[in-house]
Amino acid sequence: MKYAIWRILGNAFPPRYALNQNEQDTTFILEWEEHFPEAEKVWVLNRIADEDECNRLESVIKSEGHRVIKIPFDPEKFRSLLSDDAQFQYATNVNAARNVCVYEGLKTAEIVVPLGGGTMFRFDAWQRFKLFVEMFPDDVYYALAVWRGTDTEEVLGSTAPLAKEAYKFDNQTLIGVSQPRVVFTHRSDVVFDVTKNYAANDYVDLLWRLGILGVWDRELSPEQRVALKRRSRFFSETPLCSWVYKLPRSESPVVLDNIARAAAKVEGKKQLLKRLKHLTEG
Repeated sequence: MKYAIWRILGNAFPPRYALNQNEQDTTFILEWEEHFPEAEKVWVLNRIADEDECNRLESVIKSEGHRVIKIPFDPEKFRSLLSDDAQFQYATNVNAARNVCVYEGLKTAEIVVPLGGGTMFRFDAWQRFKLFVEMFPDDVYYALAVWRGTDTEEVLGSTAPLAKEAYKFDNQTLIGVSQPRVVFTHRSDVVFDVTKNYAANDYVDLLWRLGILGVWDRELSPEQRVALKRRSRFFSETPLCSWVYKLPRSESPVVLDNIARAAAKVEGKKQLLKRLKHLTEG
């Protein structure tokens, strides 16, 4: 069984992510994630506007023998877009990049794991995942719980994973599994919806269509009803079989509070567009 772990690096936007977050995360993962002989590791540089940053990332990743794919940032295309929403969707390109991971990954591997750039496997989590796939090779999708880290010592040691978190909704707090990451195979029949903007149910839409339950199902919204009409033929058949570790951000309180994360994304959008407009002037 051949595996592929694909990671996406995009434009950082404080306060959600520090400006040097890509380089911090990439350096840490390259140093500390184990080599898995059965898995190719590929990195997607997704419309990173800062050419110097993009070149540094490409150099350090290739120095470790990993493959790099670039989705280029076109300043003229960015400037031609007339609304902030259109520019933000172009600059983040989140679900289109995820689909690149899926489609390109399945050309050479049977199991494709698309992850964000700051997400990694601890050795025990990888072994558990691989064992599950080998035991149940006919499953069409697999899911990985996400452990949002607060200190990298957690992933370097043997601390038991904490793959649950508190979600605040109005005056209610729910405890649930963090949004899992979906693993794809050649039989997978639905992928990411490229019309979904970053932070606008871009990942949850896929979870709805796969029937992966969580706090994102607390109410049947109009958007979820639309997603369910496009559900997978393998609805409710995705096993949660292991976990991945999401490296702590530079602003841990934002990471641990979904309300604060949402606010940081709104501010991050403003800051990113301001920075990109400055970079593309002229």
